[in-house]
Amino acid sequence: MKLLDDDNAEVRHALAMALAKMSPDCLPPLLEALGDKNPDVRGAASLSLGKLGTAALGSLTEALQSRNPVVRAGAVAALGKIGPKARSAGRAVDEVRKDPAPLVRAAVAEAVGHLGGHEAHCIPASLSAFEEPA
Repeated sequence: MKLLDDDNAEVRHALAMALAKMSPDCLPPLLEALGDKNPDVRGAASLSLGKLGTAALGSLTEALQSRNPVVRAGAVAALGKIGPKARSAGRAVDEVRKDPAPLVRAAVAEAVGHLGGHEAHCIPASLSAFEEPA
């Protein structure tokens, strides 16, 4: 999508928000937008991926393996936005809770609450996300 390459962050943000209203065919540009240099664009992409729901689970789980910590954090945030329906990705989220990037660990701590963090077994995972990796 050419618009996601636009120099204007407002254009990229608007496109990322609009893509949520479309089909899961929009996954690739939204996943790319998770690594955008502008935090508003990244947030819009994360929100849009969350709105796509379970159709985005596989792609978001794969994005957790990205070399870019901003993409990993955005993928975790999007999984959290999907909520309990994304519980199948819980193991993958658990694997990044000790990520070297604080941004990713913070996203994990928040996502755990949305994935079902009210249950007692999720509390240690959520708290350990704030620990520095060894």
